[in-house]
Formats: sequence, structure tokens, C-alpha cells
Amino acid sequence: MNITKTPEFSWSCSRSQTFNTCRRSYWYQYYGGHNGWLDNPDITAHTIYKYRNVTNFNLVVGQGIHEVMKKAVTFKDDDYSGQDVKKWLKDYLHEACIKGSNMAAWDSKPNRNPMLQEFLYWGGFKSDKSKKVIDYVNKKLDNFGEMFKNTTTYKEIKAGRMKELIEADENMNNDNKFGSEIFTYSNIHGKDRAIKIWAKVDLLYIRDDGKYVITDWKTEAKDVFVKEDSSDDSYFQLLVYAWYVFKKYHVLFKNMILRRENVVTGTTFESAAPSLAVVSKALQRIVSEVESMADYVVDGDVANNVSCSKESYGMVSDDGHCSQCEKCKFRALCFGLDSTVSSVENIA
Repeated sequence: MNITKTPEFSWSCSRSQTFNTCRRSYWYQYYGGHNGWLDNPDITAHTIYKYRNVTNFNLVVGQGIHEVMKKAVTFKDDDYSGQDVKKWLKDYLHEACIKGSNMAAWDSKPNRNPMLQEFLYWGGFKSDKSKKVIDYVNKKLDNFGEMFKNTTTYKEIKAGRMKELIEADENMNNDNKFGSEIFTYSNIHGKDRAIKIWAKVDLLYIRDDGKYVITDWKTEAKDVFVKEDSSDDSYFQLLVYAWYVFKKYHVLFKNMILRRENVVTGTTFESAAPSLAVVSKALQRIVSEVESMADYVVDGDVANNVSCSKESYGMVSDDGHCSQCEKCKFRALCFGLDSTVSSVENIA
């Protein structure tokens, strides 16, 4: 990994979500822990970097489900039963729990041994808070084992309609260009800047009718209504992916299919051929967010990307008793490791 004085300034959907949720969390995630992975790091940077590598059981399950879906749609063998899925996921989660409870390994190599919040903050899986998460996750796994084969994408691929697989959460051609694109903005404190946009599509394939199908998998236990408007976060993410496919593969919007599939409930939202006007609104939203992010950089100079002080990044709560703080992996950095989560209702 290259050693730089400051991190690179970029934009992504996940970065956008963190910025709009909590400015202080944004600083921890993208600035405070920079170079904390080095062999002899600054102690503060290393501590923050450790907390960047904190996850939770629910997120680990989501990652596991994504891995299963990749296997399910790319394997030619159709014999992929719900029992097979559950066994693979249980093994995956067992390994995550072993890593996620090892404090020494987390301290030494945080990126290879992400700590689970359930162990870090809640006293392990026997606590009431953790039990609620486990119940939520078990319901999700039971539903997924039965419902993922009902998704449009799974049915379409197993029916032989996939002409060519382009990306499955990774670049199938290994050309090292996957996941990024450069777009130039002209109004960041009066200077033209080339900003890197990161996009990572769960699944992209060419259908037998020549359409490029862009699929975003979700793993919520409940369905979320998607409105075809750039102000809707779910649809906005699909539009970002559409722009990525347009720029990288030179595919016209009229030849795209946008899908948001909940693989736990088996439901699919589909939108065909986003207009240039709608995509342009999404790009305008990105420009606006980039300009807001630049306000937290010294002199707005995103090329050097020296962050303003940590204190300039506001906190959602002064005492941590809000739904965002209760779920935040950086909670200990704001309120101390002994801070407790006040409400079980806000965990899942």
C-alpha cells in the first residue's frame, strides 16, 4: 500500500452515506485513520484505523449472502439448495465470529481481523442486545434460503438468458480498471478538479436481447419502496451504476436494465432505460455533495486533501443516545469504550 501524507479525495455511495449521516464518523472513516496500517504508525491513527475495521453480525451476514449470490448465479450447476446455502453461510459466520472476538489479532492486523461490535460493545452474543440481532439474522437466513431463487436475476440466468458475465462484485477481465472512474467538476472553490468516483456493481451481465443488466442486491428483512427519482437513495445508487457502465463500457442508457433485488424477500424493482436528464440530476447531486465535502478540506484544496480539524466535523449527538450513535462502530472514540447502548430497538 502506498504511503501518502494525506488520503485521496474521492466520492462513492458509501462515502456519501457516511458524510450525510454523521460528519464526525466521516472524519474517522476517511481521514483520522490514514496511515494507521503502517508497521510503526502514529498511535492515534492506528487506533482510529482499528475502529474503521469494526463490523457487526448483521453486516457480516449481508456480505455472506452476497458471496452466496455470486456463487449461485455464476455456477452452471443448478443444484443449489436452501440447505446448501444455510450450511455455507453458517461456516462463513462461524469463521467471522472467531476473528471478530480476537482482540489481539484485531489490534495487530485490523484489516484481516475485523472486530465484531457484539463483542466490543455488547459483551458477546449472550447479551440481550446481541440476542435481538441473532433473532433478526436467523429470520433473514431462513427467508434467504427459500427466497433467493425467486429473484428475477436468478431465474433469468438459470434460464440461459445471460449472454456474457461482465462483473460479479469484481472485474471478470482483471484489467485493473474496475471500480473507478474520473469525472471533472468545475465549481469546487472556483477550480477545476478531477474527482475519482468509486462504483462497485454487484452484478453486470449482457442478456440475450443485448441489454446490459445492472443488479444491486439488498439483504433487508423487509422490502423498501423505490421511487424513480434521483432524490431516492436506492434509485440514486442505480443511476450512479448506470453512469459507471456508460463511462466504462460505452453503453447507451437505452440499452440498460436497472435492478434492485432483495434476495431475502425475493422481490425485484426494475427500471429500464434511465433518461439522460434523470442521470444528469444524479450527477448534479454528486457535484453538490463533493462541494460540501470540500468545505471540510483546508482551503477547499481537494488535490492535497488536508482535512480541517476533527472538531470541525460535527457529531450527531452529544451523549450518544440516538439511533445512529448506538449503531456506530466509532462509538468508543466519541464516548469511551464503556459507553452503553441505551435502546435494543435501534440495533437491527
